[in-house]
Amino acid sequence: MYSLGVMFFEMSHPPMMNMERVIVMQKLRGNPPTLPADFKTKEKAQPDVVLCLVTHSPQERPSAAELLHSGKLPVPIESETIRRALAALSDPSTPYFEKMLSMLFARPTEQAKDYVWDISSHTPSPEELMRQHFIKDTLVSVFRRHGAVETPPTLIYPASTLYGDDDKRIVRILGTDGALLQLPFDLRVGNARSLARNPNAAVIPKCYSFGNVFRERPGGGQPNMLSAVEFDIVTKDKRDKTLKEAEVIKVLDEIIASFPNLYLHQKLFFQLGHSDLLQLVFDFCGVETGARRAVSEQLSRLNQMSWQRVRADLRAPLVGASSTSLDELQRFDFRGESLQSFARQRGRRPRKEARRQPEM
Repeated sequence: MYSLGVMFFEMSHPPMMNMERVIVMQKLRGNPPTLPADFKTKEKAQPDVVLCLVTHSPQERPSAAELLHSGKLPVPIESETIRRALAALSDPSTPYFEKMLSMLFARPTEQAKDYVWDISSHTPSPEELMRQHFIKDTLVSVFRRHGAVETPPTLIYPASTLYGDDDKRIVRILGTDGALLQLPFDLRVGNARSLARNPNAAVIPKCYSFGNVFRERPGGGQPNMLSAVEFDIVTKDKRDKTLKEAEVIKVLDEIIASFPNLYLHQKLFFQLGHSDLLQLVFDFCGVETGARRAVSEQLSRLNQMSWQRVRADLRAPLVGASSTSLDELQRFDFRGESLQSFARQRGRRPRKEARRQPEM
């Protein structure tokens, strides 16, 4: 059972470097055993299971039967019968699928959930509404100077895998026909879907749209609703792509100039999402071509996890990025104070414009 505890710990902990593993395992084998501070698991009982298995006193360790009946292990409910039943219920070609949907949508709304649904929602004051109107009018004037026209945003569309299947912030909705839909997570997907669906239709070269984007509330209830604006320049001519990209940056500069408080009292972080820039970064860092897709997927989690956690996954055999490439990649993570530290390493003083810094 002691060996089982050690194996269970290593399966639950992210991969470690050689020296780090030696130190962690020495503390785990100590008396009393100690878990590392970064040992955080989805199941709250996992640390207790590891500690009770690696205790030095054999009499205090649970037997296999005692561990199974301790209530600390997940209950194996997915028998073959239940798996078959779930497969039949989720298959749209079976009559059970429509019956399941009918039962789901026939459920009455609980009075308590109805009452607390919008209890956390914020009602803007007249002053806030006036500020919002002023901001919108200012943005519209900037967009119109560049010849853009306003287009309506997409309110709902089929669930997209663009943001990753494990992103819990996306607000997903089940339609009465069983279709999985989602509310806008940003305003990009609607216009992109329209362009892809009608490649031969007339293209609006410059457009903008105002709308709301949604985030799932962790505690349940009404989703968080945020105001957003989208500005797009569309062209089919690759020869003027650089000019169009420069115009987008110019639009952003004019917006910042219209609101002096943005750069006088706050630090700004611009996220440049461009595949060509990413490929140039990979070329510079020596990331192998075959591993770039997997590396990109792992790097997309930097807004949710620390660099150390993402680095461990990048070093895992499934991705296999070299430590040298990862050291170079880390230099492009310009968040917080890292830009200034990078400038000091290069022997230069960070300029005042460092407030406007790109973030991967």
